[in-house]
Amino acid sequence: VKAKTFDEAAFGKKIAKLGLPADLKMIGQATSNEFLDFAWSALWWEIVLEGKRPDPSGKWSTLASKADKEAAARKLEEMRKQHEPALEAAKKSLEANIAKMDAEFAFQDRAVELRGSRKLNKFEVHLVNTWVGLPEDAVVTKMGNPMLNEAGKQRFLKYTKVFDNTAQVVNLASGATWEEGNYSECNVEFVTTPDQKGEWRVADARVWVRENAMGSGAAWCYGFLKTPG
Repeated sequence: VKAKTFDEAAFGKKIAKLGLPADLKMIGQATSNEFLDFAWSALWWEIVLEGKRPDPSGKWSTLASKADKEAAARKLEEMRKQHEPALEAAKKSLEANIAKMDAEFAFQDRAVELRGSRKLNKFEVHLVNTWVGLPEDAVVTKMGNPMLNEAGKQRFLKYTKVFDNTAQVVNLASGATWEEGNYSECNVEFVTTPDQKGEWRVADARVWVRENAMGSGAAWCYGFLKTPG
């Protein structure tokens, strides 16, 4: 650097030692027009075209008159007014989409908070992935009327499937009693909570079974693995 200017000659000598061409040009950040001017002046202007830059339109080397500038400004203003309604509509659509996304993220965060650190069983994994975020009405439409409880800002929609063919057996000689048969029970509970618009949506799904030694509650859970629609 010489007096705060770039010393191209010294730079060329240094990079030549690295096997690079000594006339390599260095440029900083620039606009496309500046790159174009640089290319003509550094690469073509004197070396190839002997200082005669091609000007097929006749406008590159001619300064615009005041009338030309005013006409160009009027044209730009007309274009702005012409496209303003479409731009405004696009802006409103974008803002609405952003607001919708923010609301969805907020609801999903709430759903994660409700589930906490609970480890999901395989049925819960399926139901959470399928139903979380959907409206409460979609659950009722697909699953039927639930046993409904509400506490605070949460609703609990419970569905149960039971198979029971158990019977009490009595030994008349000894008086001893015991149970025989199959008892299997599967319970599914959808937890819903209101979103920012007040619409109740699924935030969690809980599944548990009850069974005796002969039963298999999990076998009855597969009937709950339904998808919306």
